[in-house]
Amino acid sequence: MTTLEFIGLLVLIFVLKLINTTMSTVRIRLVNRGFSKIGSVITFFEIALWVVISVLVLTDIKSTPLKAVAYALGYSFGIIIGLNLEKKIGLGQIEIHLICEKEESDQLTTFLQENKYAYTKVKGEGAQGAKTILLLYLNRKNSNLLKDKIKQEFPDVLMSAKETEVSGGTIKKNNAVK
Repeated sequence: MTTLEFIGLLVLIFVLKLINTTMSTVRIRLVNRGFSKIGSVITFFEIALWVVISVLVLTDIKSTPLKAVAYALGYSFGIIIGLNLEKKIGLGQIEIHLICEKEESDQLTTFLQENKYAYTKVKGEGAQGAKTILLLYLNRKNSNLLKDKIKQEFPDVLMSAKETEVSGGTIKKNNAVK
């Protein structure tokens, strides 16, 4: 094997393992969110690719241990890419809590209504007096748009967000719960 062929083999192992691990990471995140059918389809291709990679790496591994390094690097970078890709895919729902002063809540609810976001308004009490708590349930796909707008328009609002599973009702394309 020439030096150029050897470098090509290392790059091939790296790229294939990167793709394989990206698929695996996305699959795990999707299955954890209840998308098992999509996960099972991804698994088929993930395992088929793993078999090919394993043969490439293990064939003559004693004389070419750098194949293991290419494999490990592909794995490491695949996790990072997989997590970022899954965020972009954005399947599932998110729950957002907005906590603000009573005066600011009127402006915030007007903003949410104008942008057709459904919310639940709850009265709260904090260390410094009355608060308003707004609860929103959204699709993850475009939730960052709303979070960024709120940070920009209402910088004093305390915002927390967490992944959730909604049962009952529906979340429309514009993220409003019906």
